[in-house]
Amino acid sequence: MANKKVLLLGAGFTANFGAPVASQVWNDLFNFPVIQKNWGLRSALKSHQEMSDFEEFFSEVVHGFNFTKEEKQIVATAVIEIYERINAHTETLMIHGNSSGICFQKLMYFLKRFSNLEQGKGFVFTLNQDLFLEKLVNKYLRKDKRFSDFSINYPFINSPYVDDTWKSKLPTQDRLNELLTLPNVGGSLHLGRKFPYYIKLHGSSGWTHDDDKISIPIIGKNKSKQILQEPLLKWYINFFEQTLDETVDIWVIGYSFSDKHINELLMNSMQRHGSMLYVVDTKTYNDFMKQILSFDSKLYGLIDRQLRGYLPYLLKKIFPADDFRHFDTLTA
Repeated sequence: MANKKVLLLGAGFTANFGAPVASQVWNDLFNFPVIQKNWGLRSALKSHQEMSDFEEFFSEVVHGFNFTKEEKQIVATAVIEIYERINAHTETLMIHGNSSGICFQKLMYFLKRFSNLEQGKGFVFTLNQDLFLEKLVNKYLRKDKRFSDFSINYPFINSPYVDDTWKSKLPTQDRLNELLTLPNVGGSLHLGRKFPYYIKLHGSSGWTHDDDKISIPIIGKNKSKQILQEPLLKWYINFFEQTLDETVDIWVIGYSFSDKHINELLMNSMQRHGSMLYVVDTKTYNDFMKQILSFDSKLYGLIDRQLRGYLPYLLKKIFPADDFRHFDTLTA
């Protein structure tokens, strides 16, 4: 029987469709008038200029002790607005014509490899907080009869395409406990499903709490601590760990390997179970491995041993709108 297949998406995935990478988000924040007018926020943001690290800036302000409640709200609101811009941009791409050079239908055929779970296939996990993939699959491509029966949904939270608000309400701990006691849920989540669950390990734009307060996505330092404070995300990361606690084929697209809590779970799966890794990244193989070595020598050693496929391409080279040059390699 084939190994279960697990797909992990990082920011580099949506960047293929025009979403900003971290350095561009730093620039967007710098240009916010309300941040420019606040000397403390502007200075804090500039202190992270060399690495263009908006996540460190976010952590310093929102989770730190040196800024006022008003300043924390300014930064949180700015980041949420940037995600709203990303969602608007990617939806425009779908409505007014696909200028990405990527064939959406070929991308969907690839994603379908992570469905039909009763055949030993797997899940789509993401570290992204935008709504690009949900809207692409559930709102637009379902109009194509080839994908009319294909959708992606969040476990234990209402699907975002039920109405046009694209809002999803997070369950409380009590509600989550109630859902987990339902028949054929809990530990059997991975059984009997013909299309993948979409598990957003770091939260999402559009998620709210019972009081309609917006849920701030997991950003910056101490992500593990932030995750443990949200019942659904705690369950998600535990489920990710459970999924990797066997021999699986791990596909990674656009992840920088800079999150320690994610790397630890990937390393455990590769080391204890011999899981194989397949990576899609725009860097050359040598540059990719140099970056990994700069993060963690143990991670470097495991990837060097367990990496079975590396594609140094933008997605438009793999899922081109005009030919199948690299598509056959990825879907073999």
